[in-house]
Amino acid sequence: MLNRAAAALIALLASGTVVAGDATQCVSLRDKQLYNNCDVTISVLWCVIGDGNNCARGLDNESDINPGQSISATPLGHPGASIQVRYAACAGSNTAVAVGMRHKCG
Repeated sequence: MLNRAAAALIALLASGTVVAGDATQCVSLRDKQLYNNCDVTISVLWCVIGDGNNCARGLDNESDINPGQSISATPLGHPGASIQVRYAACAGSNTAVAVGMRHKCG
């Protein structure tokens, strides 16, 4: 029986939305929120330029985002700060692993 991550990957591949588990194109950034624009849960990694470490630790935040939902990319304690966000995503729940500024889907 397929696990949820594999089923999500198959659904995304069948739709032509992503290739090899990468779901970065499912993410959009609006008003300091990361949105999931696809029909499956995604695992998103991100870092923030303007939060003090300026992504020096790589993609150091991780969260799942359900279809049609969003999460805040705003650094804690810096709600009004001018920021830039770097992100990557994978299909499925808890599937994205950061390797510095790169990511692996698994």
